[in-house]
Amino acid sequence: VNSITRLNNYVKQSLGVLNKAFIDQQPEIPSVVMRGFYSNVYNSVLSAFATPIKAGLANTALLIEKPFRATIGALTAGDTETIRRGFYQFGNVTETLGDAFDYMKQVFKRSADDPYLIEVRDDIGLRNEQQLDVLNSFAEAKAAQGEYGPQVMMEIVKNMNDLANHPWLRLGNRSMQAFDGFTQSMIATFEAKGRAFDEVTRGGKLPFDAEKADAMYRKVRENMFNEDDLISDDAVKATAGEIALNLDNVANNALSALIRRAPLLKPFLLFTKTPLNELALSASYTPMGLFFKDFTAFKKPFEEMPIDTVNELLTTRGIEVTPYNARAKYNEIRADLRGRQALGALMITGAVSLFMTDRITGNGHYNRQKQALRRDADWKPRSIRLPGGKWVSYDNLGPITNWLALTADVMDNFDSLSPNDVGEQLRKLGFVVASSITEKTMLAGIEPFLDVVRGDVGAINKWASSFLTSAVVPGSSQLAEISRLMDPGLKEVEMDLFSLIQNRIPLAKGEMPAKYDWIDGGEVGIPDNFMARVWNTYMPWKVNGKISPEKQFLIDIEYDARPTLRTNGKGVELTPEERSEITDIMGRDGLFKRGIQRVMQTKEAKQFRKNFKKAIDDGFEPDLSEFESVHILLDRELRNAMRMASAVSPSRDSINRKMYVQEVTGNYLRSGNQTAAREFLDYMENYSK
Repeated sequence: VNSITRLNNYVKQSLGVLNKAFIDQQPEIPSVVMRGFYSNVYNSVLSAFATPIKAGLANTALLIEKPFRATIGALTAGDTETIRRGFYQFGNVTETLGDAFDYMKQVFKRSADDPYLIEVRDDIGLRNEQQLDVLNSFAEAKAAQGEYGPQVMMEIVKNMNDLANHPWLRLGNRSMQAFDGFTQSMIATFEAKGRAFDEVTRGGKLPFDAEKADAMYRKVRENMFNEDDLISDDAVKATAGEIALNLDNVANNALSALIRRAPLLKPFLLFTKTPLNELALSASYTPMGLFFKDFTAFKKPFEEMPIDTVNELLTTRGIEVTPYNARAKYNEIRADLRGRQALGALMITGAVSLFMTDRITGNGHYNRQKQALRRDADWKPRSIRLPGGKWVSYDNLGPITNWLALTADVMDNFDSLSPNDVGEQLRKLGFVVASSITEKTMLAGIEPFLDVVRGDVGAINKWASSFLTSAVVPGSSQLAEISRLMDPGLKEVEMDLFSLIQNRIPLAKGEMPAKYDWIDGGEVGIPDNFMARVWNTYMPWKVNGKISPEKQFLIDIEYDARPTLRTNGKGVELTPEERSEITDIMGRDGLFKRGIQRVMQTKEAKQFRKNFKKAIDDGFEPDLSEFESVHILLDRELRNAMRMASAVSPSRDSINRKMYVQEVTGNYLRSGNQTAAREFLDYMENYSK
């Protein structure tokens, strides 16, 4: 800024709102107003206790996995020296954990005063002190001239920033910084011990002396900290960043540049760095070594690599190369990569074995309607069935989770009851790719954006209920979490904005009609006991009950009954309260369950999947909803169950009245008498009051 014109433009851009909220013509000058706004949004989104807990557990899972990867990889390469080095590097767990917890506490405590003590995940923080100093000086100069507008605006910005930087409201972000500090400390110890081992053994040429190594690794570890007692070693931060999923990369930089230019995308793409890093990390577990260039780079043994190439590979990872560590570090990284390949292959093999015995689920079925029935039938995604029948989630284990889910998705969807035509197979492939890959990229956030653009009212309300509460209510995610803890049961929710917001608010959620299991009875989503409720609220590895034989039968034959339950079977839309009452009676009295049991006893039902697949193999194109009349029989049983439940429902008079109104109004409209139809509707509305 070297002129009054440029200064005025700088201030205008820095305090912009609408011109910075949708399309930003000058993204190089960020708006302090919008940064303050989004910092508060991030605080709200990250305010739930479960968020940092899941992040910390994910880091821990990858830390535990690291020595196993190195050992497995070294074994497959016959590298006993790397195994011996690893025993020292990853040993003495008690001391390593003690140092890590001390550093974790230090980071958490100091981050209350310094939000940028260590790197924050994604573009969460403010970090615009110099820009604020310029704007405050400008506002003071204008105030001296009697123009107080800029000063008022800067007071608003100050209040927003004070709220965004409040240590209590940043609890979620501070907790994740602390867990990342824990990860950095663990990696620092691993790295320091490795360097000490290399120095003491002169790169493997001398016998290992544990006492000398212990004394040296402490000194090496101390040198990894800067004058502020924070870890600053590049190699440590690169390795820890891969685990914490907060490394910068080309894809994330390009996406961030797009969002800065088109900030209207930001509400849909709040987090970009974490999913892109997770996708890159998962790619490194590819069994065949595809889609990951490091496999090729570290494919050959150290002895077959040019030393200049080795030095370049290590330097790009932030490693300071010495005559004693080049061979050891190359072999360590190579063993780690080979270990990832082995674990990826193990996960695929394990998932295949579990799927063949119906003991694992992935992300679900490519057909949305059939997947909706699965959810109603207590089917849970990304779960493994334990002995005894209970299902436990395997989520939040990083690449292990993703490879298990990908394998289960492939087997589940390509084993489904559907025609073998190309279009159907492409739909399956699209779902598998979307659920396993694009969910980890920007495309997952683009989907709700496209829903909003095309005017999908339900999707707009669903997105708005989450984003608007985060933007308006500090700690909104914490409120939603408390609501789930107090009342974990699902509710019959209309897709209007008010109902969706009410479903996130403690106490208010309890006023909504409960969603009942219309097959087995009971409220949906209620754990067996209080401890299970707490566990499922805060832990990623949720525990769920058994799936009854009747529900499993509906899942196996890919039946879909949910659209029928939106009405009474005669076109009358049921209110949430009416659906709650009817489904409660259906499940409590076993009305539909007994009907399912009757269908299950038929010969056609027992051989349904086998016969359907045989028909496809024989070149036919059977209609699943009509094949051998099994679905037709279930539709009939469901209608009968609904009629019986409606007949004894407290809302039966209301439902009958709506049926009568619909019939009479339809008669008027068919005869072209719209005036009479309106008069009749007005009369019935006044009568209902």
